[in-house]
Amino acid sequence: AINKVSVLVKANTALQIAKKHSRDIVLYENSLDIKEQIVKNATALLLLKNAIKLNQITPYYQPIYNVKTKKIEKYEALARIITEKGEVIAPFVFLNTAIKSKLYPEITIAIMNKSFEFFKDKDLEFSVNLSIADIQNPTTMKFILDKLKTFKAPNRVVFEILESDKIENYQEIKNFIKEIKKHNSK
Repeated sequence: AINKVSVLVKANTALQIAKKHSRDIVLYENSLDIKEQIVKNATALLLLKNAIKLNQITPYYQPIYNVKTKKIEKYEALARIITEKGEVIAPFVFLNTAIKSKLYPEITIAIMNKSFEFFKDKDLEFSVNLSIADIQNPTTMKFILDKLKTFKAPNRVVFEILESDKIENYQEIKNFIKEIKKHNSK
């Protein structure tokens, strides 16, 4: 750490980050400031809790084009928060907070409810992102399977695991895949 103000605190902050991320060297900079990070996390948590309470978790449907036919083949349902003022909040603002605070299943449920409703009368495939925590959560799994049972075309539903998730128990994933295959889902 450089700078004479709170040099030991800043050096300790850099040390903790180095340990956490298995790095040999971390240079302290203001973005590492713990207080600033705490405020950001608290703000994101408040935003997320409010969005859940007010049903502001909204899927944005990103089209996936077939380059040969130049037609939309399917959609990916991506989570956004739409505030009361109409501001669109991207997931990088709230996703890590949702996972750490165990609120990610609330996002999954909101996105699935709205996506299943939106695509019920459309002959299009769509995908929904899941976290490992979703798959490990019995309540979320029951919700997913119940949705698939009542959806008239479960073969049009694709589940994707978040790229940022580390799979530690492959048997859970195999069991999940086996269960959704029973409903002709992907």
